[in-house]
Amino acid sequence: MKFIGQGWEYKVYDLGNGRVLKREQTYLSQLYYIGWVCKLYFKAFKQIRSTRSAGKSAYDQFKTIKDKVDLTKFGNPDFTNQQGINYTQDKVFVFEDYFPKHSLEENKKLIDSYIDLLLYMWQFGFSDVVFNLTRNNGVRENGQVIQIDFGGELSYDYEKILNYVKTKRWLEKYSYTHVLKGEIKDYFAQQMELRLTEAQLTKLWCSAIS
Repeated sequence: MKFIGQGWEYKVYDLGNGRVLKREQTYLSQLYYIGWVCKLYFKAFKQIRSTRSAGKSAYDQFKTIKDKVDLTKFGNPDFTNQQGINYTQDKVFVFEDYFPKHSLEENKKLIDSYIDLLLYMWQFGFSDVVFNLTRNNGVRENGQVIQIDFGGELSYDYEKILNYVKTKRWLEKYSYTHVLKGEIKDYFAQQMELRLTEAQLTKLWCSAIS
């Protein structure tokens, strides 16, 4: 098992079999990450409590619907034989690594597939609300786009998601403000506004399970 990366929520280990283990960060590790890495010194304790609670709730909710959704779109997560909110998942290329190595047209297809994935989630009553696609989404070798994080990144609150759509919250997120550049940044903004609408949310919300 080889350590290959981390975010503030999880450390990620390559299991050597095409799968990764996502192990929850300790409280102290999260305190360091939020306080020092993200420069949120005075907000760290409150942020950790809030996000850990929201992440645990979203994680538990995802497990209640996992038998209804296509799990390949989430990296075939396996929660068995794991403690807390740890899980194993298919290993993929994160968008942040994929974009620099591919053409504009290939990257546009990735954006299209990311939006397709969001619309798919809406059909089951949840959505990514962090919109940091360059870090929270990945792509398989066959081109399939998946959601690799689904703790605090996901919400099951229709009103919250509606508000995010109305305010185009994705334009405030790290992936848009710091990672996407040039034409692909413009394409992302255009397509998100065109396809993620109030009317579409209302039409699709829970349509696959109602």
